[in-house]
Amino acid sequence: MPTPAPSTCPQAQDSATLPTDGAAAQLKLRRFVHELNTPLGVILMANSVQKQQLEELSQQLGPQQPGALGLLAELQESNAMIQASVQLAIQMLMSPAPGQEGESGALNLAETVAQVVALQRARHGGVDLQISLDIAPNLRLMGEASDWHMLIGNLISNSVAHGFQGRKGGQIHIEASLLPNANLYLRYADDGVGLSEQARQNLFNNGFSTRLGQGHQGLGMGIVQELVSKKLGGRMQVLPSSQGAQFGFELPAKVFQAQ
Repeated sequence: MPTPAPSTCPQAQDSATLPTDGAAAQLKLRRFVHELNTPLGVILMANSVQKQQLEELSQQLGPQQPGALGLLAELQESNAMIQASVQLAIQMLMSPAPGQEGESGALNLAETVAQVVALQRARHGGVDLQISLDIAPNLRLMGEASDWHMLIGNLISNSVAHGFQGRKGGQIHIEASLLPNANLYLRYADDGVGLSEQARQNLFNNGFSTRLGQGHQGLGMGIVQELVSKKLGGRMQVLPSSQGAQFGFELPAKVFQAQ
């Protein structure tokens, strides 16, 4: 049998059929996303069943059991948080993170905060939340979207649980801007009941809550303070307010950049 003449065709065929390093990485990522969707779906289904069971339990408990009702409210809040987090994880797996289309690792702050707000509206569906944003559309920063979901999400949840307690809803305003020193400044304000002097002094202590004694444990603001000071390297403060609660955050330029 004659020996075939040398040709580049087999090499061309190999390069066409065998994935390049980039294509192989994309294929591996797609498989990973597909596999990860299965356990996330199971978590979401189990969470839905638990939500129904908690609703049935709430109908069985009477007003003479305030401790149990408070604990139930805490479990329902955790259940809603798990649901929102899993839905966010699925959404992030299925689409690119906001603001990351043009530059790897850069978040569009306005789009990211808007996404957090949308998820929080869904989570607190029975609460009339009027949330206004004042963030420049071209403000970009280096960071992780999950940090902003934790930061803004906990602030909104705190307003709903404490500031708007006993009300149908309330107003929230979130604004962000660059300071002259190039740091990022974030201000969060609601028109809730505000903070007592005791709350101001203990707000960032894990476990403190304005609803202690009702089966409720406060964790949200402690988590926010730890995130801001330890991970983001910034600082936060309670701002004076004639109505509701108001917080200011300054986050260092080494974390954020604008384009």
